[in-house]
Amino acid sequence: MFRRTTAIALGIAALGFAAAARAPTPSVLHISSHLPKTAKASLDGGKPVRAPGEGSVNVPVTAGHHTLTVTTATGATYKTDLDLKTADLMT
Repeated sequence: MFRRTTAIALGIAALGFAAAARAPTPSVLHISSHLPKTAKASLDGGKPVRAPGEGSVNVPVTAGHHTLTVTTATGATYKTDLDLKTADLMT
C-alpha cells in the first residue's frame, strides 16, 4: 500500500512540474515616454498606469492583439493597435 501511495504521489508531483514547465512566462510591455510630463497609459481599456515624463513603465501583457491608449497631461489621447509576438515581449 505504501509503494502504491508513493507512486501516485510522485506521479501527481511529476504532472505538476510538467504543467509548471508549460505555463507561459509572465511578460511585460515596456512603455517608454518621451513626453515632458507624466501621461496615463492603458492596455485594452484596463486601469491606466502612470508613464513618467521622460521615463518608462512596465505593464503585464500576453502575446496577441492589444490596444494601447496614451493620454497626455493636457488631455490629448493617442491609440495604437499592437500585435505582439512572444519574442517581442520582455520577461
